[in-house]
Amino acid sequence: MYPDYVHALLSKDIYIENVDDILLEQTHLSYVFINDIYVYKIKKSVDFDFVKQSKLSQRKKFCLQEIEQNKRLAPKVYIKVVKIVLNIKSQYAIREGKIFKGDKIVEYAVKMHRLDLNNNLETILKNNNLPENFSKIFVDKIFSFHQKAVKFSGSKKTGGYLAEKNWCIDEMKQQKNHINFTISESLLKKITAYLNNFLLKNQAVFDLRLKEKNIIFGHGDLQIKHVYLENFFKSSKITVDDLLVIDCIEFSNLFHFKFIDKGYDIAFLTMGMDYSHNPQIADEICGHYVALTGDKYFGILHNYHKILRALIRAKVEGIAAKSDIIDKLARKKYKQQSKIFFQLVKKYIEIPSDPLVIVVGGFSASGKSTFAGALASRLGAAYVSSDVIRKKMFNVDIHHRPSKSITQKMYNSNVTVQVYSKLLKEASMLMKQNFSVVIDAAYLLKSERDITNQFIQESSLPSFFLWLDASENVINSRVKARTSTQLKISDANIGIINKQFKSFEKINENEKIYIINNNKTMRNSFLQVSKISKLLRDKIIF
Repeated sequence: MYPDYVHALLSKDIYIENVDDILLEQTHLSYVFINDIYVYKIKKSVDFDFVKQSKLSQRKKFCLQEIEQNKRLAPKVYIKVVKIVLNIKSQYAIREGKIFKGDKIVEYAVKMHRLDLNNNLETILKNNNLPENFSKIFVDKIFSFHQKAVKFSGSKKTGGYLAEKNWCIDEMKQQKNHINFTISESLLKKITAYLNNFLLKNQAVFDLRLKEKNIIFGHGDLQIKHVYLENFFKSSKITVDDLLVIDCIEFSNLFHFKFIDKGYDIAFLTMGMDYSHNPQIADEICGHYVALTGDKYFGILHNYHKILRALIRAKVEGIAAKSDIIDKLARKKYKQQSKIFFQLVKKYIEIPSDPLVIVVGGFSASGKSTFAGALASRLGAAYVSSDVIRKKMFNVDIHHRPSKSITQKMYNSNVTVQVYSKLLKEASMLMKQNFSVVIDAAYLLKSERDITNQFIQESSLPSFFLWLDASENVINSRVKARTSTQLKISDANIGIINKQFKSFEKINENEKIYIINNNKTMRNSFLQVSKISKLLRDKIIF
């Protein structure tokens, strides 16, 4: 079943280092040999619709690319490409440098340091051991990675709506191979219809993502099992340096593989969280990412992106389930996993798509922007933020802290009136396009709330005004935590928040505003919102 070199690499004698144990794992693309110190990853000689690596030269190229590209998010893990040779005595050997006389190169392998599986995110989730600040740190790391990433330079045809549409057409053709194996024909037709309708409605959004440089050279395979947390046992919190992400896509430069939407990169992990029954972590990640980026369209695309990610996993597991180079027990496991991923897609497409509008108000550091971003991601909604609008009015980069004099101008009462006016105008434009919208602003004054309440009640959409409440102690602790990072949009500090406390006009019973206690977890706040109406419950509780 296995090539001869696989048996050879299961022998301790072939390794340069002292080895006690060797574990063989495999994917549809690779054989992975794990010893006490190092891991050796060899590409399989296979051709699939999404990767061609049946030639040794192709496999060498992909090994070299794997080393280079994974240094971006796991610089200390990947070491070098080594050669697997058949020597003059017809024995297999590993060569780290030059080959010897009489050697014949049989394969190439990526050599990397062995990581502790106890530090793998999959293991940590199973043990219910996730550090309390994981979502925030993960977003900080990926945001920084995305900011530095190479931007896609292609046209609309190769990276906009047309490219997205053609990719989906091709993907759904491939999925037909799994009909009556891991998916029914009727479900596949429903999924195809959903995607076609979504693509048609959002043509302009896909082209805008390209125009606004949101298509980047991403990770491409941000699965839960590819994330490791070093040193997390030493503390209930981790740092950005503790987080490693391995195994990016190296085998294709095409759109939707290496070059992807930033949100599509994030969606692999959030889909994985939904799959592994951790939707609250998915919500936290989305909330932090939207609050940090101010990304208006992330939420609109997020469910669609998760559907595509789940479809890819269903396809890949289905391919493995049919492979004749994988043992029967493993094939059975892959088949079951493929079915589960298809059922996850079914669950996604059944989420009600009726448009609505939600307003989220609250003091700075109450968690309102993170909460609003998470809501937008579950609702499939656009996100409009007063902080983003205010900074754009003054041509200030959203992550730049302006000088004291500019800050005073930005936050005077006349400017705030203009900000709230622009906020509603932007929301109105999105609502006219039949998008759900989440509006994020402080709403400290009754006059601001009254104008907005009137605006949403006059719309034809279901609407809800939420006030995110948090105690002063909780707010103060959150704003102190903010000062440790420069990655933020809000300029609020303790002084500004104290001014907010003084100027706040309390909400009265006649204002038709739902008070949500946000002192605890986001999941707790989501559950409170879900009790407001069945529509909200069906949309946000996964």
